[in-house]
Amino acid sequence: MRGKAAAICFALACLICLAGLAGAIFAVPALSSPLPGSAPVWPPSLIAMLILAAMLLVLTLGPPLSWLHRAAPIIAAAVAGGALVMLILSLAGQTRGSPVSCLLVTGLAVSALGLMRRDAPAAPIAALIAALVISFALLILAGQLIGGGAPASADLPWHIPIPTNLAELAIGAGLLLLATQRTLAEYRTEGHGPRPILLRAVPALMVAPALVLAGGLILFRNSGFPASTEIWGMFANTLVVGSVLLWAVIRLARQGSTLDEVRSASADSDQRLILAAKAHRIGIFDMDVPSGQLTWFAGTEPFMGVPEGMLSTFEGWQRAVVPDDRNMLRKRIEAATWAKADQISFFYRLRLPDGAIRAIEGSARCFYDANGQLVRLVGASIDVTDRVEQTSQLAAREAQMRSILETVPSAMVTIDVQGRILSFSPAAERMFGYEANSVIGSSVAILMNDAYAARHDAALARYLRTGERRIIGKPQILSALHADGTEFPIELNVGEAVHEDRRIFTAFITDLSDQLRTEEKLEQLSSELTQIGRINAMGELAAALAHEINQPLAAITNHVATAEMILEDERVPDPLHDRLILQLKSTREQALRAGEIIRRLREFVSRREVDLRVEPVETAIREAVALVLVGSQRIDVSFSYDLAPEAPYMFADKIQIQQVLVNLMRNALEAVRATAATQPSIRVATRRIDDDWIEFSVADNGPGLCPEKLDNLFKPFASTKGQGNMGIGLLICRRIVEAHGGAMSAHNNDAGGATFRFTVPGAGRETGEE
Repeated sequence: MRGKAAAICFALACLICLAGLAGAIFAVPALSSPLPGSAPVWPPSLIAMLILAAMLLVLTLGPPLSWLHRAAPIIAAAVAGGALVMLILSLAGQTRGSPVSCLLVTGLAVSALGLMRRDAPAAPIAALIAALVISFALLILAGQLIGGGAPASADLPWHIPIPTNLAELAIGAGLLLLATQRTLAEYRTEGHGPRPILLRAVPALMVAPALVLAGGLILFRNSGFPASTEIWGMFANTLVVGSVLLWAVIRLARQGSTLDEVRSASADSDQRLILAAKAHRIGIFDMDVPSGQLTWFAGTEPFMGVPEGMLSTFEGWQRAVVPDDRNMLRKRIEAATWAKADQISFFYRLRLPDGAIRAIEGSARCFYDANGQLVRLVGASIDVTDRVEQTSQLAAREAQMRSILETVPSAMVTIDVQGRILSFSPAAERMFGYEANSVIGSSVAILMNDAYAARHDAALARYLRTGERRIIGKPQILSALHADGTEFPIELNVGEAVHEDRRIFTAFITDLSDQLRTEEKLEQLSSELTQIGRINAMGELAAALAHEINQPLAAITNHVATAEMILEDERVPDPLHDRLILQLKSTREQALRAGEIIRRLREFVSRREVDLRVEPVETAIREAVALVLVGSQRIDVSFSYDLAPEAPYMFADKIQIQQVLVNLMRNALEAVRATAATQPSIRVATRRIDDDWIEFSVADNGPGLCPEKLDNLFKPFASTKGQGNMGIGLLICRRIVEAHGGAMSAHNNDAGGATFRFTVPGAGRETGEE
């Protein structure tokens, strides 16, 4: 009977492989990739399974062909070798085949090889391998069916094309049927009595973990591919349960004809089973539901961490189970009984007499009477306390991470693609003055003024449309709006998280109010230091000023002395009075000159705050020109402008920069008036030299600068106007430019005249924009 069922499975596998190959060859998606978004079939794996299924079908139903029986192991070995090669290539990324699918094909070929051997352990081992293949294929198929469509990146390695998966299930089922049939046939031929319960339950128990997990996915989960931990957990359960049962089957299959051999084999099998159960903390139980009696195989009850005899009855077991889990288990058993389920899985916590808690999970086979009432449960329980504790520790670490995020000074706000607030950290509550419950679901625009809100909406729409990142990952200095309506400066850092079709933006916000107040204090201190620097500069000028002031003062002394001599000489005739008047006049002129020098020096030393702002370049230049022309004889001097459109704004003290421009243009105006040029002109120009600096230039067509003065042009008292000037105007200009971080230079033009250049920081048209 099982041989015919196995043949049907192999025939079905052949049809599935042929249909998948036809779909791949003739590009029929319904055959090669039945589910939308699922992976298409990979022909090499289908060909390997078609060869294996066809060979097994002929061996099962076909006439006895000696050459085929001799070639079958070679064919199976070749399929296994080819599958291994495909597995290696797929792991190396050289093919588009699924590594898991190649591994399952290898397992099927190895199971077929074991089935062709005639020694006793071969058939149970083949059954175990086939059960593992069925478990994997069944769980992956269930996950793909409920997952619906394209896999997530984390689930991609587990996905197998649907036709390939179905073919592997069919071949695995056929091999499991043949292997269990041979094992049971060997048991019957040795003349033993009825088959043991454990032996009859071998096929079901081998795939029980996969059936339980797949059933749980379908009954209790809406969507989502099973996690890798669930798949490996199923594999571990299948391997442990199958290994335990394998030892029992092998020992039973090898029982001798004498009672001593039977007892020896049974004892050995029990011992191995006990060792395996102890190593994995497995308890194997048989519960009679009507009487509530629980029987634990070979005393495996303590292996789960509970005292022996504590779970000998259903009532005792119920008393030990934590109350919340007790209610859940009762509902689970009632649901299984109502659905007449063959398998049931469970998880519960036991409270030991010493107060300790043990976490138990497992599965059981359900047996019903003729009236459909549950009468027996046979299954295995595993102590998973360590795993639960690890999961709890992981949850604690996640809670700790959340606590850290909630206590950091920076505020954290998450929004969706519509700009609605999804979360609002405690730091954000303190910073903005809102409670989280009052702002979650609201637009993030409530945290900014109208201008920034409009720009934010436009920037978000542009990013969703184009994908161009202008804010994400780049710190921004902006203004935020407090709940009381006041604005304050912030630094904004935005990140993005994308999961499937959901996009979330996370903003970390730092209040810069304290930082800016500190910077203002530093700027004030810098201004103080600048003033000190000016005073120090006066020290450099002291020696030269002493010389300049000493000359008029010496002249004053001489003139006064002469006047005194003339006045003391009583015999001086009257005409000498005229000379006396001239001497006194000269004395007054020299005194006035000394006073002018002192006045200019005091103006230079006088303190003035530097007010850096974003100022329009053209306005500053035209206002400076107007100041130059006020009260001056314009004659025919023409002013021309060459202002760069890419440099419309500067970040500077407008008044100080205008002082520099006025000084340079007045020097140029005096130079061109002294020249013989027919068309005296002054040209003011700007250009952007890089992203951060703007260069100003003032050029004239006057006589130019003396070459010997170029090297000392910006030193104290180096005047370009000849006598009667202090020569500190250009020095002050250079000091102002250097205070802005720029540089100043001068050179003669090839066509005549001179050009002065200086640089100041540039600025964009708008600040604070993305």
